[in-house]
Amino acid sequence: MIRNNEWKYVHFPSFPSLLYNLKNDPYENDNLALDTKYDSIKAEMMGKLLAHRMLHAERQMANTKLTSTGPQTSHGPPHRRLLVS
Repeated sequence: MIRNNEWKYVHFPSFPSLLYNLKNDPYENDNLALDTKYDSIKAEMMGKLLAHRMLHAERQMANTKLTSTGPQTSHGPPHRRLLVS
């Protein structure tokens, strides 16, 4: 989801997106995403959302390296590992 003073855009991977004009519809009752006259607004908001996601990418694979023996994941320096008995 991304918003500015006028628009709120919500993207779902498997469901239709949502677009609200927050100035004219502050309670978000009228989804404008399916109205083609708002395609340029939707595209602009989607671009901003994608740029934000790329800049703040999920780091779930950040500690994984591909090696000749396969993927290796590190979880910090050895002296910080939990000892499980």
